[in-house]
Amino acid sequence: MAAYTTPCLGIYSSTMSRNIQSLGTRNSSGKGMGLIETINDPTDSRAKLVFITPRGRRIWERIKQV
Repeated sequence: MAAYTTPCLGIYSSTMSRNIQSLGTRNSSGKGMGLIETINDPTDSRAKLVFITPRGRRIWERIKQV
């Protein structure tokens, strides 16, 4: 059985990874949306830190207005 990344969200780790890749700069096709960026967590080699990019911020601001 696959593990949930966050039980309260009900999202499997594999689903979260695919979503982050698609929203980021690279996915399975080699391209991503460029809305977020990830870096390795310096305190935990198993984890990544996720940040919104300027492009992602602009889109988020537009979404909030709707």
